[in-house]
Amino acid sequence: MASQIPEKKKVSQAIKDEWAKIKAFGWKKGIDYVWFYYKHWILLAVLVPLAIVIVSSGNDMRQLVFHCSLSGEAFYDYYAYFEEFDTYAGFDTEAEYSHVDPMSNIDTTAGQNHVNWIRTEQLDMIVADADLNERTMRLGCFFDLTTYLPEDLLAELEDKLYYYENTELGIKGYYAVDVSEYFGYTADHETYGDGLYVCIPHNTLHPDKPIAFLRYLVECPPKDFVPAETP
Repeated sequence: MASQIPEKKKVSQAIKDEWAKIKAFGWKKGIDYVWFYYKHWILLAVLVPLAIVIVSSGNDMRQLVFHCSLSGEAFYDYYAYFEEFDTYAGFDTEAEYSHVDPMSNIDTTAGQNHVNWIRTEQLDMIVADADLNERTMRLGCFFDLTTYLPEDLLAELEDKLYYYENTELGIKGYYAVDVSEYFGYTADHETYGDGLYVCIPHNTLHPDKPIAFLRYLVECPPKDFVPAETP
């Protein structure tokens, strides 16, 4: 008698039968059974998504060594200039990176973000227009630049320092510096006619990086850059 080829089970029925077998083993033997027969598929299901996440978030594998909150218009005027800072500062681009967050001076979240980032030690420098700088000063948590800056930078920037005093909060000092001149912004500029100010939170984890950036501005000012249109 010719042998008969058994009818192939449908996928749905095969799954039901396998699940019934696993339940019959009980939870401990069932787990052992699943791991023995299906471990390669389980590992594949876990490792493939993990690999995708790692590849798609390459910056997470490097160390953030300079986080700057920057006035939005200046960022879009000179975004290529800020991108070149990493090279100037000599970052090991395989292990380190910087990040610039463009902020609008009329965006209420700007102040909230500054507070949150400073509280969690995630901010190294703020570059803001006069209005946002005045509001930011009320946080009262910035270096006095007369004692923070190296002598050569202090000599270069001394006449551009911004003095802030608030008797209510009990704070006073030279907490910011106007760098609008280095970007070519003049007194008649719509946004930066009253200045573009840099201040450095006293709890920055990378105090040398803001100094490096100020040196970058002084030694390589972006005046020759052609401002780009806002995307």
